[in-house]
Amino acid sequence: GTSLAFRFLPMTRISEVYLIFYNLLQTIGWTCILYYVVLNYVEDQGPGRVWPKVSSLLIFFQNLAVLEVLHALVGIVRAPVVTTFIQVLSRVAVTYVCMQVPPCREGYIFSLLMVSWSVIEIVRYSFYASNLMGVNIYIHKWLRYTLFIVLYPSGVFSEIATLYFAIPYLQQHGLFGIADFPVYATITMWALAVYTLIFLYLPGFPVMFGHMVTQRKKQLGAKQKQK
Repeated sequence: GTSLAFRFLPMTRISEVYLIFYNLLQTIGWTCILYYVVLNYVEDQGPGRVWPKVSSLLIFFQNLAVLEVLHALVGIVRAPVVTTFIQVLSRVAVTYVCMQVPPCREGYIFSLLMVSWSVIEIVRYSFYASNLMGVNIYIHKWLRYTLFIVLYPSGVFSEIATLYFAIPYLQQHGLFGIADFPVYATITMWALAVYTLIFLYLPGFPVMFGHMVTQRKKQLGAKQKQK
């Protein structure tokens, strides 16, 4: 029957079908998130109303991205495991901070974070899905390797700002049931933890941005030379 035929499909074909489904699902999810952010401001409801609209979708689709570490690990996608792990972990961590620290999700910074993440993810996931289906549109490729110039810095800025704005709340309420306490002078434990995370962005940003610039030259260079 159908299940028997499916069982004998080549593994490469099964993984392709799975990746098309995964990337289309993520594209739909992030499109919904962007829609609700835009709708929020069209209805003039203010930044504090964005979180209730997108929280469930954000938590689900950001946690779903953990599968991408597994994809790289088992080799069904060509991506460095460590880099993928760091990227996914940083976003999951920021999402968790937004879940636990209300002030982080009530201002315009959170809206900027959602727009930066959603636009880049809509283009990225739809680009992957299109490639797997053999659909190649130059403007799609151009967007994939160009939007990061604006959206990657805005995303990193939003992530750092989100973490920074969490400090006063963490100092007052703690996290994981662990209350804050002084470590050195006026520096407290949770403040030090957040500053450490922020510090890790400093060497990571130029490396990742430089990698994307190199990829852009590689992917778009041939087309530009033809012109």
